[in-house]
Amino acid sequence: MKWCCTSFQSTYERAGHRGLGIVVHEDSGVFSFRFQSRTVHIGKEKNVTSSDNVTFSLVSESGLQFCPWCGQSLKKFFKNEIEKLYRPGFGLSDKIQAVVKKDDQEW
Repeated sequence: MKWCCTSFQSTYERAGHRGLGIVVHEDSGVFSFRFQSRTVHIGKEKNVTSSDNVTFSLVSESGLQFCPWCGQSLKKFFKNEIEKLYRPGFGLSDKIQAVVKKDDQEW
């Protein structure tokens, strides 16, 4: 795999771990890049509890069109490789998004 820069590569490889990562989102065959911030490692979400009934996000994502380090257009640079970068289970699933939307209505 050819990467636009080493910073993008290392952040992509950190996806699923606590902190900042890059994931590829798929929706009806359309792929896009997203920054992902995780409170805990993937699979450890059930271990998080709040004794004060405080609402917080375990995972959040935001779309990316350009590499934040080198400025490369991600759509252009990875146009033939983006499907290979998609890892099911790393991004927010439709089920989780539905729960988040429901919770937002309760605010």
